Formats: sequence, structure tokens, C-alpha cells
Amino acid sequence: MPILTLDKEYDVYLVLGSLLISFLTSFLAIAFASFIVWHKKNTSNWWLMGASVNMGLGVWAMHFVGMLALHLDVPFAFEPIRTIISALIAVLASYGAFWVLLSEDFNTKKQRQLYGTFVLGSGVAAMHYLGMDAMQMFPKIQYDTALLLLSLIIAYSASYIGLSLFIKASNKISHHLFSKENLVSSLVIGLAVSGMHYSGMAAAQFNYNSYCTVLEQGVGAGSLSIMVVIAIVVMLLVSFLLIAYEQYAEAQENEQNRLMLQMVTMEVEKRANELQQQTSMNQRLLETMDAIVVVLNPHGVIEQFNLAAQKITGYDFKEVVGSKLWDKLIPEADIEKSKLAFKGFTLDEQSNKHQNQLLTKQGSLVAIDWHNSILHDKHGNIEFIIATGIDITQRLKDQEALRLSSVAFETQEAVVVTDNQGVILRINKAFQAITGYSESEVVGLRMSVLKSGKHSDVFYKKLWKTVAENGCWQGEIWNRKKNGDIFPEWLRITQVLDNNQNVTNYIGSFSDITQRKKIEDELQFLAFYDAITELPNRRLFNDRLEQNLQCHKKEHHHLAVVFIDLDNFKQINDTFGHAFGDKLLVQFSQLIKNMMSDSVTVSRFGGDEFVMLFPELADKIEAAIFQVENIVKLLLEELTKGLAVDEHHVHVSCSIGIAVSDSSNDSVSSLLMQADSAMYQAKSMGKNTFRFYTDSLGESMAERFKMEVALRHDLYQVDSGESPFFVVYQPQYNRDMQMIGAEALVRWNSKEFGLVSPFYFITIAEESELIDKLGMFVVEQVLNDINHMDALFSYSTLKHISINLSIKQLTNPNLTSRLLSLFQENKVAPNKVRFEFTESAFLDNALDPKALFAEMSEIGFTFALDDFGTGFSSLSYLKDLPISELKIDKSFVDGIPADESDMTICSATISMAKKLGLELVAEGVETQEQFDWLVSHDCDLLQGYLMSKPISYEEFIAVLKENSFYD
Repeated sequence: MPILTLDKEYDVYLVLGSLLISFLTSFLAIAFASFIVWHKKNTSNWWLMGASVNMGLGVWAMHFVGMLALHLDVPFAFEPIRTIISALIAVLASYGAFWVLLSEDFNTKKQRQLYGTFVLGSGVAAMHYLGMDAMQMFPKIQYDTALLLLSLIIAYSASYIGLSLFIKASNKISHHLFSKENLVSSLVIGLAVSGMHYSGMAAAQFNYNSYCTVLEQGVGAGSLSIMVVIAIVVMLLVSFLLIAYEQYAEAQENEQNRLMLQMVTMEVEKRANELQQQTSMNQRLLETMDAIVVVLNPHGVIEQFNLAAQKITGYDFKEVVGSKLWDKLIPEADIEKSKLAFKGFTLDEQSNKHQNQLLTKQGSLVAIDWHNSILHDKHGNIEFIIATGIDITQRLKDQEALRLSSVAFETQEAVVVTDNQGVILRINKAFQAITGYSESEVVGLRMSVLKSGKHSDVFYKKLWKTVAENGCWQGEIWNRKKNGDIFPEWLRITQVLDNNQNVTNYIGSFSDITQRKKIEDELQFLAFYDAITELPNRRLFNDRLEQNLQCHKKEHHHLAVVFIDLDNFKQINDTFGHAFGDKLLVQFSQLIKNMMSDSVTVSRFGGDEFVMLFPELADKIEAAIFQVENIVKLLLEELTKGLAVDEHHVHVSCSIGIAVSDSSNDSVSSLLMQADSAMYQAKSMGKNTFRFYTDSLGESMAERFKMEVALRHDLYQVDSGESPFFVVYQPQYNRDMQMIGAEALVRWNSKEFGLVSPFYFITIAEESELIDKLGMFVVEQVLNDINHMDALFSYSTLKHISINLSIKQLTNPNLTSRLLSLFQENKVAPNKVRFEFTESAFLDNALDPKALFAEMSEIGFTFALDDFGTGFSSLSYLKDLPISELKIDKSFVDGIPADESDMTICSATISMAKKLGLELVAEGVETQEQFDWLVSHDCDLLQGYLMSKPISYEEFIAVLKENSFYD
């Protein structure tokens, strides 16, 4: 059954009265709050309370006037306590809202506005509904939920808008209470309160049978009306009186401020005029200064740029003002330095000095000496930097010229300045150091104090005549030092003329050339003599030989050229050092000189080569040869006694070549070549001997030379693919005639000489430094062949192919890396090749066999020692080196089975190899008896013509296939 509610009617006049009360009290509240904002800090709490009382009581009064405007069919009254509390709630909510808005305890204005809206809206709503509850109706007043929420929304929204307008108005500089903003804010807040009240009243539902429970004890409508009227009238009167007083006081204060401002303005105008006059005077002074004046702000921006600065830099005032100092005026290399210096100004600094360069508009640099003054503002911060600068470019140039002049005067050359009569005025330190005279000892004396007496008066007259005619003279002259020593000097004398071309001074500069002349003498000596032995060198020897050939050409007198080469001199040098070797050469040269007559020229051509010239021998060739032979024999015999070098007694021998000529058709070069050829023949005969040159020897040497030329030519054709070199293979068999290995041998089929024996061309290749290229050709060819027959290794008994390495290859520091590169390029495993070397390789001190073979062995290479027993046969190498195989030389195999010694050597070698775990190969097996004996003594492999001669690659492949075991 629906509840019957009482009808609600409103008194229009009272409703309007409530709106008026709401508007007036809101205006007074905003007025008081505005006083707080308008710098009334000393009374801000009182104004805040006044604003709160006006707003709170106004809202409360409006509420109860609105309540009185409601006409119900039942009588009602208001419970006093609740009524009073509702008034207090309104006042406190107003106080809280204004306090939040004016407080600085919140981070943002938005926060204050939101908090103030919440406080004010909540307080108004609480006051309203507590006031409604003061009626104490029974049954209780019921509220329409939608209208209740609407009243709250109106309360909060209108409060937010009103407070926003208040904040905007309070931020105005002008202090007008009746401003548009204040009136609008008051109206909005009044409407907000009224809107909330009447929305709440509309939401209230009074039961038709309800009655007021405090009708007898409560405050009646008439009494409440009197209370509200009295409260509102008193509050309005007091508030308006306070506002009137404040406005009057503010008007008085404003008038005082106006008068004070007027006085201050007049004083400012007076000071401004004085400052303008001073500024004009300073400006005129600034523009007439010769010094650069640049005024900068703390960021380096140019504020002032006087005429001197414009003239020096070439920039007009408008071109630089407003730009930073380093934008145009500082060289690029100095910009960062300039910025750092600018940042380095401190607040306490008053001035500083420095130098730097400015970049002109034309691109040139000028040096400026700056004095910087720093101006501070009233807070102590840097306001301006006044940079005053002087152009010191020319001064620095003058200083540099003076410094250079001073440095030039104090050079290592002696310098003396005289007057036009030759009287000394000044000398430098070099003059004192060279002559020994101090400045005080020679100033005032003539230059003749240095005369040595070695030059005549005529010399000096010519000297001064040249100076007079040419203005200068230079040349070599001898002078005397203070201690009496005479020394050579290179002297230059120069005239100094005045504007009228009269001589005012002479400047003499000289240097002591004693050392230079000594060096010249030494160079002259070294040009014709050997520095170590002081014997004539190749140049002087050739000159004397040429002279002798020319002198004796018609008489056909015999002369001889003797070419001497010390045997094994390199080993002596490597063993004892080059200093010891030089002393040995000196001792040897002294021995030759002491044995030869003065007519014999003994010379050193270089290294361990000495050449002697016997200029006048017997007329008959036989007698001439006999003479030279006797002298050479005496020399070889004398050498057997040894030479004393330091504490050592050294036994040395030599190989000697002799060329005897009748001077008719021979030349210097031909005789030297003949003697050299004979010397090489002596070396090949076992050294420590001599040989005479003969035509047959000449032909042999010529043939050898031709062969070397052909060999060199053909070797350099290898890369072109037209090489006359090829590789053959000699198989190595075990006792069951299974091919286990093969030795790769190189052959040369020369277009000029045909098929040349390896005995000849390998020797030539080693002597002419061609063996390395030949050896690498063999390695590349063998690897290429292995690559093409790689499959046969898996289907035959073949284990490896042996390649010979010469001493020249072993001493190459890049041998291992070169070999490894070739193996990787051809994709051949290192264990398929065995490298052979001879015992003679260890005689070269440049080779460290342990390091070399350790490096190669680590990669996987294996080694064989060839011709074992024919060299020095040091067994220590068999123990220390990673050798896998020994080869018995053919010279021992040849004696089997007839020669007992050869069999003993072979048997011992086989036994030793077995105990050392080495594989043994016998070379040169040519008979069945040799084969059977070696097999019976357990020799591993056999190689020789009995089994197979060296065969071509194609034949080798065919033999290998015959011995293979395909499935």
C-alpha cells in the first residue's frame, strides 16, 4: 500500500530572501578571503575566521529561511542542539575550505581546489541534512534517492565552480571587492548552496500522518525567524563595517603609496638622466679608446664592441653583437679552450688577465693581451664581463725576431762583431769555446790577435779587397787559439752598411774544421785503403795493376796476380766473433807484408780475400812462374806455424790462385778473373794449396758459368709451365721385393746442354744460391704426384716418398711454414713424405738442428739421414734428433762381399740402427750378392739398379699398380 505524503508549498518571498542571504553572505566571505590574499598576513587568521563565519552562518541562515518558506499541513519546530550544531558545521566547513585554498601545504593548486571543494560541499550537505533532522519528525523523513544524489552533485559541482572563480579573482593584482569576478563567484556559490538546499528539500518526503516530536521543547518557527534575522543583520552590519574600514585603510595606504611612488619616480627620472649623461660620456670614451673593449654577458654573448675592436677585427658592430664570442672571433682550434676559460670565471673573481688570438674577418690572426673585469648584480651573480684588450701582434713578432736573433747569435758557429776598423765589439759563447778567449779579454782588440802566422800579408790584402768589392769573403784560414794551438777554420766576413752605404761594422762567423779535415783525411785514406788491415783496397790495387799493364805492354815483362782466400774463415768468425776475425785478418796481413818486398802490392778485396801484385818478374815465363811459386810455398809453409791472436794460437790455411801475364793482351778484369778461377780450383782440390791459371781451367770455368746461366734461366721458367726439370722415382724394396718407399730425384734436360748429370748442376745450384728454388720445385712436383696417386697408397705397400733437402733449404728460417703451406694446398698428409738430409748440414753453425727438426716433427714430418758414415758421423745427433731412417752410402755397399772393412761398417751400422729403433736403407745395391748379404744381416730396405733404376712418374704408377692388392 503506497505511503501518503504531505504536500509541500513554498513562500516565494522567503525563498527570494534565502537566495539574497546566500548571495550576500557568499560575497562577504569572498571579500574577507580576498583580504587574506591581498597581503594581509598580519591579520590573515581574523579575516579567515570572518570569511568562515559569513559563509557558514549565511549558508545556515539561508537553509533555515528556506525551511521557513516551506508550508506543511502539520506544525513543526527545531531541536535546539541539532540546530546549533548544524550552524557550527557550516562555519567549520567554510573555514576548512578557505584554509585549504589559501594553504601552501599542498603540491599544486589543483589539489587545493579539489580538497576545498570536497570540504565545502560535504559541510553544506551535512549542515542541510542535520538541520532537516532537527525537525525530529515522526515517522522519519524519507528521501528520494535520485534527488538526494542530485543535491550532493549540485553541492560539490557548484562549490568547485565557485571556488575556481574565487581563486581566479584572488589572483588578480587589482584590489576591487566589487569586481566582476567576485560578484560572479558570490552568485555561483549562493546558487550552489540554494540549489543544494532546494534539491534536498525536494528529495524530502513527509509522511501524511507525521508530526514533530519536539514541538513543545523545540524552537518554533517564529523564534527561529527572529534568531535568523538578528544573526543575519548583526553579521551583515559587522561585516560591512569591517569591509568599509578596510577599504578606507587601504585607500589611505594607497594614497601614501601613490605619493611615495611619485617621489620615487621623480628620483628615478633624475638618476636616469644622470645615468644617461654618464652613459653617453662612457660611450664616447669607449669609442675613442685605442684598446679593444668587448662587453659580454655570462653566456659569452657580445653586448658591446667598440670602434677599436671593429677596426682590428674587421667586423662591424651589427655583425657581432648578439652572437657568442667564439662564433666568429675565436680560431677553431681554440674554441673549446675559450669555452672552458669562460666557465672558469668564479663569483668571487673580480678580474683576471690572459692572452689569446682573435680571428679577423679577413681570416688572419691577431694576438690580444686581455684584462677582464667582472661585474656582479645585487645577488652576487656575474652580470657582465668587460674584456679590455691591447693588440700585441707586432710586439710578439718583435720579441720573436729578437729571440731568433739572440739564438742565431748564440749558435755553434763563432760570431764576432767589430767596428769599421776591425776592433772587436762583441763575441758569442762559441767564439770563447773555440778560441779560449773570454769576452773581456778580446773586446777592444783587433782581430789580428788570432793570427797564426801561416798566411802572408798578400793573403790578407786579397781577403780584404774581396770584402770591399763584394761585401763578403769566405774561405779556409788558419788561426791561433789562446793556448797557442793553431787550428783550421772556415771563416765568413760580411760588411754592415748604414743608409749612406758606409761601412759601420764587420761580422765574422767561423767554425773549427779540425775534425772535418781529419774526417776528410780519413775518407781519403778509406777511399784507397782497407779500414781494418790498412792495406790497399780494390780501387787502389786495380789502379796500380792498370798502371803496370800499361807500362809493361811494350816490353812484355811478366807480372803476376795472386788471389788468396782464407780457408774456413766463416767458421772462425762464427765461433770466436767478428772482432776476433778482424784481428786474425790484421795478423795475416802483417805476415804477408813482412814476407813481401816493397815492390809487391798486397791488398784486401774484402772479407777473407787478399790479392797481391808482383809487378816485375823474370822475362821468361818459366822463371816468372818459379819466382811466384817459391814465394807462395813459403807463405803456405809459414802459415803452418799458426797465428797468435789475443791469447789464442790459430792454425789457418788458405787457397791460392795465380795468374801470370806478359802484359800484352791481358786487362785488369781478365787477370783478376783468371786468378779467382785458379783459387776456386785450389779450393776444390782440398784447400791449403795453390793453382796456376791455365787455358783449360779457363775453358772449364767458362763452361761452368754458361751452365749456371742456363740453370738460372730454366729455373725461372718453372712458374710458366715450360720447365725442363722433371722428377723421377727410384723405388725402395724390402726383402720380399715389396715396394715400401721411393726416393724422388730431380733431372734437368737443358736445351743447350742436353740431359745434365745431377752431380754437376746440383753443385752449381748450391754455389749460386739457386738450390732453394730447385728444391721447392721438387717438393711441389712430388706433392702434386702424390695427390694424383693418393688412392694407390691405400691399395699398395707404399708408405712414403723421400725428398732430399739441401743445407741452403735447411737454414731458411721460413722452411717449416713454406712446407706446411704446400702440404695444405695439395691436401697431402705430412707422414706420406720423408725428408732426407746429409751429415754435412750440421757443419753450418747457422743451423740449429734440434729446434728445426722439433718444429717440423711436431707437424708430422719424418726424417732420414743420408750418406751415413761419409761425414763426421756424430752419434749424438742420432740420439737427440727425431730421425726415423738411416741410409748406408753406396761407397760401403760397393765393397760387399769382397771388402771386409765395408762389410764390418755395414754390419755395425745395421746393428746400431736396430738398437736405436731406426729403419735402415742400403743405397746402390747392384748385384744379387749384395742383396742377399744385406737381407741376411736384417737390412730393412734396399735401393739400387738391381731392383730398379730411377723411373718416370708414369712408369712408377705402373709398377705401383702391379704391387697393389685391389680386392
